[in-house]
Amino acid sequence: MNKNILVKNLKKRFGAVEEDLTYHKEDINYLDERNEIENIYSWSFEAFVKHYQLIREYALDEKLLEILGWRILHHLSTEELIKLKSSEFLKRYGNNRIIKNALMEAEIKGESMAIKPQKSDGKGSLKQLQRLINQNQDLVNRLVQNHIEELKSHQIQWMSPLEGNHYSEYTDNSFIERVGLNIKEIRLREFWPSRGPNWDALAKTDKGAVILVEAKANIPELSSPSSGAGEASLRLIQNSLNATKQYLGIINEVNWAGKYYQYTNRIAHLYFLRELRGIDTFLINIYFVGDESVDGPKTIDEWKGAIKVMNHYLGLSSHKLKKYMADIFIDVNLV
Repeated sequence: MNKNILVKNLKKRFGAVEEDLTYHKEDINYLDERNEIENIYSWSFEAFVKHYQLIREYALDEKLLEILGWRILHHLSTEELIKLKSSEFLKRYGNNRIIKNALMEAEIKGESMAIKPQKSDGKGSLKQLQRLINQNQDLVNRLVQNHIEELKSHQIQWMSPLEGNHYSEYTDNSFIERVGLNIKEIRLREFWPSRGPNWDALAKTDKGAVILVEAKANIPELSSPSSGAGEASLRLIQNSLNATKQYLGIINEVNWAGKYYQYTNRIAHLYFLRELRGIDTFLINIYFVGDESVDGPKTIDEWKGAIKVMNHYLGLSSHKLKKYMADIFIDVNLV
């Protein structure tokens, strides 16, 4: 098949995302933004299998195969990825390097992607939050609504960690799906790479709001390790953190991918969902008081002092997203 026929078939039968093609224009400069091309983000599982077979049939350039295969695979839903793993398609193309890497990156394990069941015999914030969400939702709902005025008229439904679901925690696209959002509309991968924040608890409301929760039981948990992402992933993380800082009007030179990275990446996701995707989103930080199993603070003032130091260091004493965030302190004896 000559190149003209190849190009004709490529243009007719499938497309690509322009931002990805720019990295390999010397190989595929015949696909440009003026073409009427399909949107990879909207492709279904069936379309993925169909188009990948067409790519294999017509694409002489392995780089084109990899670019398109990677982008399609990373925008399938969790269920579609599970289906893909057990399909005839994977038996046929499973030895392809890009497919192997993508499946590992997506953390497809058993029946889930980025869904992490937790034990019920843990300690610290893990144990306290499991007890709170499963045994005392009235308490946590009341505290959340007392701190966030906008949520007072909402009915809150907790989606994790639930006993009936092995106290599972969610990350990446699985958390997007868990709170009822469409991963193809949210397009999280544009903002954050895989192995992103592992949310301690998630909730949604009857009015379409999303509640993200981070929980702590001792002060050393506040100071998290720097990001351990690879070069490409770290570049995306840094760009997104810097965009968040810019939106918040923070002009200091503090590296948000360094000390307190766990805290900053949660704020970045609040910014992403609320400001870039228009989702009514709230970030709740729950601080447990009096957890002797992890030598936790015995008073609220101890927590407030440590939090004040962290916010001052990061330049977060006052900012535009503060009204969508809340620090909630809960005595473990009330849980």
